[in-house]
Amino acid sequence: MGDDKVKLFHDVFPFTSPPRIVVGGKLSEYLKPDTIRLTDTTLRDGQQGWRNFTVDECLRIYEVLHELGGKGAIVSTELFLYTPKDREVARRIMDLGYEYPKPVAWIRSALE
Repeated sequence: MGDDKVKLFHDVFPFTSPPRIVVGGKLSEYLKPDTIRLTDTTLRDGQQGWRNFTVDECLRIYEVLHELGGKGAIVSTELFLYTPKDREVARRIMDLGYEYPKPVAWIRSALE
């Protein structure tokens, strides 16, 4: 594709600050960093394509997430509850007592 056909929307995504929001065809003000919230999936998705983390690895990942976004920038982290190890990780994360990131459980129901 030639450069004349590429539209990168530099007015919306300037690469020097957080992206803007287009409302009603008009650009809004820049999003302020304190209004950006992240949800982490490392402890859920991160184990599906590679290998299962150990309990200690999960706890260390969670502690790093807390250090990076402990005041709420990282709102939550997603966890599986399928295995005894998964449930131990969830219990130990809750035992740490951090407000953020909040552990969010993922589990599938079975209809019989």
